[in-house]
Amino acid sequence: SGAILARGDFTEQVDLKFKIKTPEGMKTLLAAGAGEVVIQRIELGPNGSTGWHSHPGPAVAVVQSGSLTIKSAHDGACESVTYTAGQSFVDEGQGHVHLGLNQSSTVNAVVFVTYFDVGAAGQRIDAPDPGGC
Repeated sequence: SGAILARGDFTEQVDLKFKIKTPEGMKTLLAAGAGEVVIQRIELGPNGSTGWHSHPGPAVAVVQSGSLTIKSAHDGACESVTYTAGQSFVDEGQGHVHLGLNQSSTVNAVVFVTYFDVGAAGQRIDAPDPGGC
């Protein structure tokens, strides 16, 4: 499940810049004139999955409880990173297709995500499996 906790528009022009490490090296994410911000609480049951998707802009995720494994394909190779309670990460959005998994068979995973630069498509864009994972 994924309850929306809050949403709002920036009242002034906001340009966001994130620098993140990716399998290809350091990457700069820009969201010039970022608009709507959405905060969502996502709960994945045991062995649950988000399905393949991307986001229109960058997103900051915090794992509150359990663990969340993010899978994404890079140049035909599968990258898999697991985040546990108390850890956070930046999803690059902007077409970065990925899958979130709760690999526990007994414990729910709870994640809070703040999405930046949300547009008319919403904070989530479903995508086909890119292959490689």
